[in-house]
Amino acid sequence: MNIALIILFSTAVVLLLIAFMKMKKQTKEEKRQLESYYAVMLDETNKLQEQINRLELNAEVTAQEAGIMTHHSEERQAMVKMLDLYKRGYSTKSIASMHKLTEEEVVELLAPYEGPSQRRRKVANDA
Repeated sequence: MNIALIILFSTAVVLLLIAFMKMKKQTKEEKRQLESYYAVMLDETNKLQEQINRLELNAEVTAQEAGIMTHHSEERQAMVKMLDLYKRGYSTKSIASMHKLTEEEVVELLAPYEGPSQRRRKVANDA
């Protein structure tokens, strides 16, 4: 009876050690996978940042060639903010109050940036 208990106990200890070793190996593998995912994500982020920088530079060069306001002018930054607010669904009235302009001025400034579908929608709603 004692021998059977000793055999069962030693078998349990051996199985516990084997399970612990497998778990440790699996944890190392998961850690390697996470590190590789992190490296890939970091690389993708860097590539996207480079593309954004190139696009900004191209836009600045295009603006200079076309004789448009430079990227850093206050008027251009205000225009970009107004356009962003407009595209996010803010009303022209609220945009006007934020920028201390009249609603008509905001509508006039944003008119060139409205797509044809938005103009059609306005005409349909006005009718």
